Amino acid sequence: AKSLVARGIYSQTDIDNTEPIVHIETMISRWLYRFTLLGMNPRYASDTKDRVYSALRSSDLLNLKSDNRKIIVTLSPDDTTKKEGIYDLGIALSCISCIDKNLPTQNMLAIGGLSISGKILSTKRIYQAIYTAHLKQISIIVCSEEDKQTLDEKTLEALSGFGIQIISAIYLREVVSLLKTYISQDKTDVPETSHSILISLKPNIKKIYLEDM
Repeated sequence: AKSLVARGIYSQTDIDNTEPIVHIETMISRWLYRFTLLGMNPRYASDTKDRVYSALRSSDLLNLKSDNRKIIVTLSPDDTTKKEGIYDLGIALSCISCIDKNLPTQNMLAIGGLSISGKILSTKRIYQAIYTAHLKQISIIVCSEEDKQTLDEKTLEALSGFGIQIISAIYLREVVSLLKTYISQDKTDVPETSHSILISLKPNIKKIYLEDM
């Protein structure tokens, strides 16, 4: 059976540590249904798989069981502590990207939980995600509408000047549609900027500071 592999999507770690990024890779092949999630504590992995499977099915995006798909998802690095509630969105987008080549996930950071109905849940870590995207030169952050609403228009415009685009929606199906539209558009080169982004990694951070170099 032919295997389809998605590479390059990232997520933010759920704790503040020295390596703030998690790399998600997915392989899907035609076989008897089985969903394997590697790199996460088994007690969290089971619930994560159930949420992602249910969200994909209820959103009419993928029905992995009926289509007889064998799914292997890896979250790396292995030694990074991972708990549930932040990786659902990245895992779901990685699975979709395996099947739908109109949704490339390179240079993308996704943070968000998923309900079984496909609603994207807030993580309260949008500031940490922006900081990580800036450090790692990631151009797209995908998150819940609630997370994006914590940023004002001035901040969003400033981030766009840095080459960071935040794409959000209430439901998984909606954010997939928005991503396809955004990725299909021609992009112009991001102009060089004389500013830097400074974001404290403290959990209670409420501001993004733009500072002249």
